[in-house]
Amino acid sequence: MSTEPLTSPAPKTTPVPRHEVARQRERHHTTRKVVAPSYGRRDYLMRRLLAFGDITAVVLALVISLVLADMRTFTAHLLFGLLALPAWLVIFKLYGLYERDFKRIAHSTIDEIPPLFHAVLIGTVLSWLYFHAAPGKNLTFITLLLFSVLTLALVFAARSITRAASGRVLAPERVLLVATGNETDMLTESLQSDPHCRVEIVGRMIAYDDEPAHGTLPVLGRLSPEELREVLLEYGIERVVLATSELEQWRLVDAIRECTALAVKVSSLPVGFTVLGSSVEVDDVRGVTLFGITPPVLPRSSRWAKRALDLAGGLLALLASAPLLAAFAILIKLDSKGPVFFRQHRVGQDGKVFDIFKFRTMVDGADAMRSQLAELNETEGLFKIAEDPRITRIGSFLRSTSLDELPQLFNVLRGEMSLVGPRPLVLYEDEKIDGWHRERLALTPGMTGRWQILGSARIPMSEMVKLDYLYVTNWSLWNDVKILLRTVPFVLARRGM
Repeated sequence: MSTEPLTSPAPKTTPVPRHEVARQRERHHTTRKVVAPSYGRRDYLMRRLLAFGDITAVVLALVISLVLADMRTFTAHLLFGLLALPAWLVIFKLYGLYERDFKRIAHSTIDEIPPLFHAVLIGTVLSWLYFHAAPGKNLTFITLLLFSVLTLALVFAARSITRAASGRVLAPERVLLVATGNETDMLTESLQSDPHCRVEIVGRMIAYDDEPAHGTLPVLGRLSPEELREVLLEYGIERVVLATSELEQWRLVDAIRECTALAVKVSSLPVGFTVLGSSVEVDDVRGVTLFGITPPVLPRSSRWAKRALDLAGGLLALLASAPLLAAFAILIKLDSKGPVFFRQHRVGQDGKVFDIFKFRTMVDGADAMRSQLAELNETEGLFKIAEDPRITRIGSFLRSTSLDELPQLFNVLRGEMSLVGPRPLVLYEDEKIDGWHRERLALTPGMTGRWQILGSARIPMSEMVKLDYLYVTNWSLWNDVKILLRTVPFVLARRGM
């Protein structure tokens, strides 16, 4: 069977005339209040809010630990511990926990767990030495262990709350894109849909006179040091995202120098971003920077670690959700005629076909009705209808919460699926995938993945298989844990449809 590649031809576009650039800039200027550059005012406040939250969490952890230890010298120990609070700020500072929000455009506390864990571990060891050195101030091992666990949990909670609250109090970061048409659309969609990005995309600058018009962002000028400086000052830009792979290196350097001279942050999209992903290794060879790209092959130890996570997590999840499984099975039988479970052929690792288990969310015989509803399909490459008439009442709830996928835990325990992995496609969807996209089949398909937490029903297949490919080529056990953690709020927010 012949297949067509997922990439579609670029739309026909016309260059942006110079008078049109001036007109868009003037219209954008008249409809928006000019904001003076903050030069790091938001970052200044954010660092102090995070430090306040960290100190509050450490103090609360110390108080709870001493109370549970039932120490007669509670006040003396507490006062002695409060004297060491500046040391905690120094440790967190050394681990870069107050600079991440300045350097990164996406602010996620989950990404901070590894350095946060290390910082708390070092802080706990130093606390033991600190209390042990003072006569009569020694703490028991259980008290220190409780203190360290509470500190990690409370600091994580405090940072999450601080970032969520700051998003309501502080104005979003004003961003300027320097990007071509396709890259502009990709970046705009990503920045606006990511809940960890609090940005206002003011507009974009084009690099060349013959660059085609594209998208709805206003064009504020053509890239040059003088015009870039003018735009940065006029619109109060706080971050510039350089995302054009066609830009010459000298122009890129000039743009970065102009931004840094005005204390404007810069984020740059690397060349080859579609295959690099986030887990590249950076080598410094006598001043020459090289990116090391991981091939999509997992060592045996990594496969064992991933399988161990699947077995442990799958078994615990199955035991915890057993009452829900029984309750949903009863409700499905009462709601409509037909079996409780829906079984369907899916393509797994290395192209092997297996039967996936899901709760039945549609009327019995829904597949036979697909051809009648083809004109209502809303997603490119996949069959998705927002208001699908085949969905039952209990099925609508199960789909919106993604709980219809709970029976896939049986597939996980059988080794046909993983907790995290590429999306398992049906046969006719898999036939549309060609070329390097097929590397997504190097890993076992998962119950959740990057496609799930970004809103699986809203992502076209071409983007979904790209996400799967990047997941495979950048796999790590920590990435799996992060995706699992991010899936929980996604399910609770009922964004499964």
